[in-house]
Amino acid sequence: MSLFSKKLFGALCLCTAALPLIASAADENKVSQSGFEFGAGVGGSQISAPGVFVPDRDLGGFTYTFFGGYRIAKWAAVEASYLDGGDVSREVLVAPNEAVKYKVEPRGATVSGVGILPLGNFSLYARAGFAHWWYTDGFDFVQLPPPQPTVRENFSQTANAPIWGGGVSLYFDRGLLRLEYDQSKANGTVGGLPLDLKIRMLTLQVAWLL
Repeated sequence: MSLFSKKLFGALCLCTAALPLIASAADENKVSQSGFEFGAGVGGSQISAPGVFVPDRDLGGFTYTFFGGYRIAKWAAVEASYLDGGDVSREVLVAPNEAVKYKVEPRGATVSGVGILPLGNFSLYARAGFAHWWYTDGFDFVQLPPPQPTVRENFSQTANAPIWGGGVSLYFDRGLLRLEYDQSKANGTVGGLPLDLKIRMLTLQVAWLL
């Protein structure tokens, strides 16, 4: 895990520790009702690209999401979302006079069901559904020393895969503050060889209940 991602993940966890400070003002009546919801979130991602680097390495990036759905009382919800998995890149030296820079930014649309366990103003929840990913695997082959010409190859990819996760939420006024972990993968090919992206995301989200 990169230093940036460690700091970001730590900051999100600290935010979670502060949630009880605003819990006393919550009103459970709204969260018990059925209705529409929408929201957004930001956080950090870890993307693993087996086959690109030996040994395999996790790449850390910034991620964000927008979502909407319908809440069924306080027990369940159905949600659709847009996910940006983070713009990540890494450059490695493959020969004394050649380096390769790999770049990817997976984006996806998801549909999922959410099961909720209410614990007063707090709730635990789990998510399961499907994600449609689209992204481009970009490779820059750099000849050293510069300014030698750079050879660039891009491979456009799409993939459908399960997505699952879970988190904790706190009801406040007319909304929910949620800390959520999600995981998915996006299979593709590079030059006829299989490439599997493993995508893990931790986000701090705010959802408004209508």
